[in-house]
This record gives sequence, C-alpha cells and structure tokens, in this order.
Amino acid sequence: MHPDLHVISPDEFAFRDTRFRVISSDYHQYKTTENEIIILKDIRWFEYYAQLIRDLEIKNLVELGIFEGGSTILFALLFDWLNITAIDLRQPDQAVLDHIDRLGLNDRVHLFYGTSQDDRAAIDRALDSVYGNNAIDMVVDDASHLYQQTRASFEILFPRLRYRGVYVIEDWAWAHWQGVFQNEQWIDMPALSNLAFELTMLLGSRPDLLDRVDIRGGTVAAFKNGAAPLPDFKLSEAYLMRGKQLPLI
Repeated sequence: MHPDLHVISPDEFAFRDTRFRVISSDYHQYKTTENEIIILKDIRWFEYYAQLIRDLEIKNLVELGIFEGGSTILFALLFDWLNITAIDLRQPDQAVLDHIDRLGLNDRVHLFYGTSQDDRAAIDRALDSVYGNNAIDMVVDDASHLYQQTRASFEILFPRLRYRGVYVIEDWAWAHWQGVFQNEQWIDMPALSNLAFELTMLLGSRPDLLDRVDIRGGTVAAFKNGAAPLPDFKLSEAYLMRGKQLPLI
C-alpha cells in the first residue's frame, strides 16, 4: 500500500508518526485528538481507492463528509499529489485543523464546514474557489447516506467531473444490512440503493454519459463518459423509463 503505513492492530494503524483509529460503530462517541485521528474506513477501502487514483491518474478529489477528518487526512498522506476539497455540514473541528496544519497539508486540503451536501450554491462556490473552471477528477460521497441528499449531490457534482472521472458513493446498501437499519426508525426512509438502481438505468439509457457502473458491497462507482457540458442536469430526465415512474423502496 505505502511503505510509511504500519498496521498496529485490526482497528489501529499509523502513517509515520500519525496514528489513526478505525471506528465501525458508536461513531459519535469518538473524537479526533492531538494523539490520534478517528477514521471510519479501514485499510481495505484505501486499497480500492489507490487503484482508482493511480489507474485514472486522479489529481483532484472532492470528498463529501469530513466527520473527524480521518479519510481526508489519510488521502492526503497516501497520495501526496492530490488536491482535496472536503465538505461537511458539521462545524469546524479544531483538532482536525491542527493535524492538517502540523502535517503541512494546508496547500492541498481545503475544508468547507457548515455546508450541506445538497446546497448547490455553496458547493459551487467552494469548488470554484479551489478549482475555478477546471473539471474535477473524482468524487467520494461518504456524507449523509440519505437518498434525497445523496442524489442531489450527484446532480450537482457529476456534471463537473472530467471525461473518465469517477463518482463513488459509499454505503449504498445500508437499507439491506441486518440490525438497526431494519427497525422502525429507518423503515420509511428511501433506501440509498434506489440511487444505485438509477445509475444502472442511466448507464443503459445514456452510454454517452456513463462508461460503466461498478457495484461492490460497500461502494457504487459511476465512471463518466464524455466531457460535454451538462447544464441543469436532472437524473430523472436523463434515463428512460417508458413513461413510468420509479417506485422508491
């Protein structure tokens, strides 16, 4: 993976002198401190991302969801050529900002807190300030995992992807996991897998827009085809349904 990455235990690793703790449950009980950075992805996720980043020659990355800063910081450490813009609805986290400053990442990591993933005007301002009119190479959505908000983000950001860029949505299958997601708290919420279905229909309807869709247990990745502008892009208007409506599960 990287010669400076050292696995300490199944839920802990270090990059040089920076320690990361992997959390898979009770997320909000943990905070990044000066001694360790909380991360929600284990190393296997980054092995997949490393392949994408190298194969597609990714230079800039937009990440939706900062949480305690773990994945944003690790992306920057593992791939020292990446220019990263990360967006989150949360308020600024001083511990995360301190680590970015300590590691000398301020010139490549741009954090936009207090920004909702479905706020088109705010996201456009953020990306314009970092990339100007240049297309982006890759999006990783690890934010709300809610259907409407995640879909809105796709409609905002997919048109900004370059030709052969990739848009990755994490945890698309939460509605089909055993445990808490099968209870009444979540039962009436539209599944994020609806968006995965829509992306497969977009692939069938518009091969000029999508080259392929890669669905894995944890991620669905849409690979863009073509570089033509997509003003006022609406997903529901881009795929064909023979006049029918898509029922949400």
